[in-house]
This record gives sequence, structure tokens and C-alpha cells, in this order.
Amino acid sequence: MDPEEARSVREAEQLESARIVGVDTVDFLGLADGVLSAESDCVARSVRPYRRHRPEIVITNNFRDTWGGLNLNQADHIATGRATSDAVRDAANRWVFNDQIVEGLERWDGVQ
Repeated sequence: MDPEEARSVREAEQLESARIVGVDTVDFLGLADGVLSAESDCVARSVRPYRRHRPEIVITNNFRDTWGGLNLNQADHIATGRATSDAVRDAANRWVFNDQIVEGLERWDGVQ
């Protein structure tokens, strides 16, 4: 499936899954599948919804190279897990991605 077609299909799947479990807001970061990296743009895009929605719990992908040392993990999954972990930390720091603070998104350190 073409990546743009896959994006549309995956977003529709996520919205329907969220609806089924009673979630009414889903944020998409708009990053290309297959070439993610845990660099600052990905982290910054991830920080924004944490500061906006202020969650107490965040669940993410395995950011290790393998699953129990046996099977290789996918690069995108590693990057997503790492960026998510970094974003949770950085959402609490008012000096990191300060442009978001200036825009009115307050820092958030409530993830347990």
C-alpha cells in the first residue's frame, strides 16, 4: 500500500478504535511512516499534545533494539518509543521547546 494511502487507512483505524473505547480526541503528528527518528522535531511534536492534554499515564512502544534479546525491533517503533519517553521528560521543562510555552502551552510534569 502506498504510504499516503496507508496514512489515511491507519488514521481512520485509530479514530474508530478511539471512538469504540470512548476517546474523543486523537492527535496525529503528521510524520512519515518508515523513516521516523527520535530527533528534536519528532520530540517537539510529541511534547505539544502532552502539554495540551496533560495526561497522567503514557503508554508507548518498546524502545529497545530487541524483544527480550531475541527478535529485532522495528526502527520506527524504537524511534517512537524513545521520542515518547523524551517528550514526557521534556514536556516538564519550560526551557525545552519554549516556543510552545510562549504560545500558551504550560509545561506538564504530571505523568506518573
